[in-house]
Amino acid sequence: LTNTVNNNYYPALSPDSKFVVYASNQYDNFDLYLLNLGNSNFTQLTSSLGNSFSPDFSRDGKQILFVNKTADGKSALWVMGSRGENPRPIYTGPSNIVGAAWSPDGKAIAFAMSVNLQFAYEIFLLDLQNPNAAPRQLSRDLEGIGGSIDWSPDGKNLLIFAGPVAAREIYRLDVDTGDATQLTFGGNNAAASYSPDGQWIVYNSLRKDNQADLFIMQFNGHTTRQLTDFPEPDWQPQWEP
Repeated sequence: LTNTVNNNYYPALSPDSKFVVYASNQYDNFDLYLLNLGNSNFTQLTSSLGNSFSPDFSRDGKQILFVNKTADGKSALWVMGSRGENPRPIYTGPSNIVGAAWSPDGKAIAFAMSVNLQFAYEIFLLDLQNPNAAPRQLSRDLEGIGGSIDWSPDGKNLLIFAGPVAAREIYRLDVDTGDATQLTFGGNNAAASYSPDGQWIVYNSLRKDNQADLFIMQFNGHTTRQLTDFPEPDWQPQWEP
């Protein structure tokens, strides 16, 4: 789909499966681009906003959520139209935000924000129906939470990864209670994503020769199998809606 001198990351499919929004960088900062899957044309959506990454479409496809860090500020939650129009911040927290995902019903945003230490993150929930309320912290006592987040199709759970460096595991986080259930055991895993029916989870893992490949498992962590075995690392899988 892409073949450029830039590094291209954070792919997210539009709800109609016609577009992919992704972050691209050649030097220091990421900008967001929109790829038309029908004709392979791409359009730059952000320019000179700052460092823009972790995009996600709203469920009606009309808006794009992303994380943006301006030169003189913290990384914050921003939104813009699906063609890059009217980019604006919607939440700036006390610390840097590193990843975000829109809920299936469009009423909330889950995001990872640093707390206490610069690279120690927790998962928070922003209620879009009550914008004046402070975000609710969901995760507790999980070491090494990263920035990838994915909602279950029913909106009841989040997939996250956490653990010591080089030993990360996939967890299912209950949105109501904050309870975390470990789904993988070994392999240094990240970037988990639910299938549209919620029955399967795809993720990347370094469990074989310290090489990142894609694996798939059932929603409960059972029946794991490897999907890719390429000479180059595979990262950040996303299901087609």
